[in-house]
Amino acid sequence: MKKNALIKGILALVVITILLLGLTGCLSITPPTPTTGTVYITITGFWSSGTHDIYMDGYYLGTTSTASYT
Repeated sequence: MKKNALIKGILALVVITILLLGLTGCLSITPPTPTTGTVYITITGFWSSGTHDIYMDGYYLGTTSTASYT
């Protein structure tokens, strides 16, 4: 009787382990980030004003002057 209980316990453990390993591949923990690989840079302002606003993908990054080459 003891041998039968041991075999059932090991079989249950193996089944649970296989289910856990198999189902973890089906879960999406973090959604994938949609990327296109393209960055859109927009520079606004006039040359006479002396400063330009820089935007990358619609987000404001900063201001630069017309004499700056960096």
